[in-house]
Amino acid sequence: FQNLKIGAKIISIVVLMGIFMGVVGFTGYYFSRKLSTDLDNVYKNYLLPVQWLNDARNQSRAGEAAMMELLNSAVSKERAQKSLADADQHSKKFQDLIATYENTQLQPFEKELLPKLKEEISIYRTERQKAINLALAGKNAEGYQYFIQNGAVHLDKVNQLLTELAEFNSKSAGEINKQGKQDSSVVIQMILGITVIALLLSLFAGWAISRMIARRLQTVVT
Repeated sequence: FQNLKIGAKIISIVVLMGIFMGVVGFTGYYFSRKLSTDLDNVYKNYLLPVQWLNDARNQSRAGEAAMMELLNSAVSKERAQKSLADADQHSKKFQDLIATYENTQLQPFEKELLPKLKEEISIYRTERQKAINLALAGKNAEGYQYFIQNGAVHLDKVNQLLTELAEFNSKSAGEINKQGKQDSSVVIQMILGITVIALLLSLFAGWAISRMIARRLQTVVT
């Protein structure tokens, strides 16, 4: 470096500073993009599923309430038909929510529980329909007893599995958020470290060049 001309030395410093600035810029860009991708992943594959799963559980409970009213022998025929329509509506919304959730990027734990959930849903729908058939035949008390003994237990299992899946997604989102904060802290330290190193090197190089220029001027004067 000492054998280079003054102009070459200055250019070298400018190039070196450009490299450090490029490293800082690339580091910031890379981790900003990674953070954006992680946030998008958390929202689409963890936070939205929590909402869908909780909504599905609410729909199942609302459908159960409609079933209880349908099986109540004291309600009028018109009210029973309204309860049946409500139960079918809640069932459809429930199925749509599960289908939407199933299309997300599922983790191994979810892939393990989802078949169990779908099996319980299938059994429940079968038993539910048998209870409905009894109620429509005027056997409300018998239908109610059948639903309590054969349908409600599977509905409870469905809601339990929905709760487990929602809690898993909520916990996973929290872990990713925690990791994101740690990555952000590392990036800040890296950028600050590179900036400090670049500043120190620039100061040292500037000081070295100024001394060389001063020596040459002194030589020319003398």
